[in-house]
Amino acid sequence: METLSQQELEYRLGIDYCKTEEEVRQELRRLLPNATSEELETMMQSPKLDFRMIDGQKRYFRSAARNLFRLDPQYVPLRDELGLNPGLWRTSWTKRFMYQMFTLHGESALPPICNHFLWDFRLTVRPDAVPAGEVIRCWLPIPQQIKDVQSVTSKILTSPVEHQQAPAEAAHQTVYMERTAVAGEPTVFSVKCSVRIYSETTDFLKVFPYYDSFTPELEQYLAEKEPHIRFTKKLLDLSRRIVSPEQPPLQKAMAIFKWISDTLPWASAREYSTIENIPEHVIAQGGGDCGQKTLLFITLCRINGIPARWQSGFMLHSRHQNLHDWAEIFLPDHGWVAVDTSFGLLNHLKYDVMRSFYFGNRDGYHMAVNSDISAPLFPPKQFPRSETVDFQRGEVEWSGGNLYFPDWDYSFKGKLLHKR
Repeated sequence: METLSQQELEYRLGIDYCKTEEEVRQELRRLLPNATSEELETMMQSPKLDFRMIDGQKRYFRSAARNLFRLDPQYVPLRDELGLNPGLWRTSWTKRFMYQMFTLHGESALPPICNHFLWDFRLTVRPDAVPAGEVIRCWLPIPQQIKDVQSVTSKILTSPVEHQQAPAEAAHQTVYMERTAVAGEPTVFSVKCSVRIYSETTDFLKVFPYYDSFTPELEQYLAEKEPHIRFTKKLLDLSRRIVSPEQPPLQKAMAIFKWISDTLPWASAREYSTIENIPEHVIAQGGGDCGQKTLLFITLCRINGIPARWQSGFMLHSRHQNLHDWAEIFLPDHGWVAVDTSFGLLNHLKYDVMRSFYFGNRDGYHMAVNSDISAPLFPPKQFPRSETVDFQRGEVEWSGGNLYFPDWDYSFKGKLLHKR
């Protein structure tokens, strides 16, 4: 795990905590134009309105106002009405998808689908972010090769510069490039490739109730990993409240999945590099984004002797494509299977097998780039990463240091070429 200097940490926090009290009050008024002054002041006193003192002044998290309607039980009933629930799109999409995947009886799965995408990613460094003539080093995300799950099916095409691709076993799959900065002009890096993603379903009737033993390879997925996968007292206490020691491992994992799904709503997150321990942060905040909830799930699984690991990349669903993180757990007789705590339980669907689909199954729209957190890039980065945990937006640096997010933009698209 890369350690940031105190100066760099304060700089990053200052970008996330960038709003004044009056700016947050005005945003709340825009969201609720009919609220009285007394009601607004009550909102401003909510313990879920995230702020911190920076240089002696109260500064609020950039999404503090919107997160209030996701995290404070008093205001959560307004969340959907205000359009602040990012999961609303899933209600109609998952219903349509599930009935494509399963028979009308909801008992047996159809053959796996295969989605063929053209992956197109672009990173643009702002003009003069780096002095003219200096070399900019850039790492871009590309899909993993995963047997029976995901395959890159054509040669990677990049902008016309030399590039290096990370080895297949690397935790972060990257394409590395260099370009020379030109005065007054943006510096653009891009990559394209073709990828096939397969859906998978797991028959839990064929899962052994207990693990007999673990191979040396699996042992690492039962261990702590500083600083975010730690068996702290708070997490051990939480584990005892969620699961029973007598439960088989599969039931323990499902209990953890259900508790996170039912208890912790999605909320916009500050940069992971500024958080000391992400699972404890999620518990304290009462919610979190997909990666934060995934790290909590992985930690609780490992506490309970269930091999669990990270996976992340992008969700490429029609009309809704975004960065995304999820987990995998190891099941005897099945190997590694996907668990998406952010999609969680789909309680709006009719059958149990549909409602719990994202526990142990994948939908053919999750494109994996990473198989672990905080791993080295290839070739190694000289300066601390902008994202020290995950890798999705790319990374950029030059001889003068790391280029942080305000210095560049990124964009991507997964174009569905064929589905069968």
